[in-house]
Formats: sequence, structure tokens, C-alpha cells
Amino acid sequence: MKIRTFMMIAAIIAFLFGLGFMIVPDTMMSLYGVAINASERFVCRYLGSALFGISITWWTLRAVRTLDEAMIGVAFGATALSLTGFIIGVWDAISGTGNGVLWINPVIYILLSIGFLTIYLTHKQKKSKG
Repeated sequence: MKIRTFMMIAAIIAFLFGLGFMIVPDTMMSLYGVAINASERFVCRYLGSALFGISITWWTLRAVRTLDEAMIGVAFGATALSLTGFIIGVWDAISGTGNGVLWINPVIYILLSIGFLTIYLTHKQKKSKG
């Protein structure tokens, strides 16, 4: 199997599981015969965010030829992971499943999002010019 084909298959599987764990964690866990509580639901959502980001990374890396192209793919996937993590972190903090320390998660995720998005846009712009 070609690496491009394998990366596409892996990306699609990670994307589907990532969306499932973010959007319907109870349904996803019930497939494994596991019932979850409110706190576990958010852990599943964070897992989904990570899988979603990995899927974006794998999809963009499926046909890279240079280190710069790889950096763009990694930064794009990390941006997707960080932004979805930020959304889930805010949701988690607002839902009241824990204490105020939960607000550190969205703060960390938004700072990571800004950093990864900056790297992505900088490399993307540099590639389009050169």
C-alpha cells in the first residue's frame, strides 16, 4: 500500500472517531459497552479534539515533498486541534463539571492556537511567495 493511501485511510478513520468523540461521546463509548458521566464526557471530547487534529495533520501530510510542506501540514493540524480544544475547554468550564481551574484549559488552547496559526500562516505565505 502506498503511504499516500495509508495516510488518507488513517486520516478518515481519525476524523470520524474524532468527530464522534467530540459530538456524541455517550454514543461512541456505548459502542464499547461503557456508560460515562459528565466529567468523562469531557475527557472523551478532549480525545476527540486530539483525534480531529491528528486527522487534519495526516491528511495534509499525505503527499508532502519538502520539510516546509510538512511544517505547514503539522501547523495546520495543530491549529485544528488547538481550536477544537479551546471550544471544548470553554464548554467544559462553563458546564460546571469541575472548579475554576478548568479555565486554564481554554487559555492554554487559545495561546497554542495563536502560535500554531501564526506558524501556519507564516510558512504558507513564505511558500506562496517562493
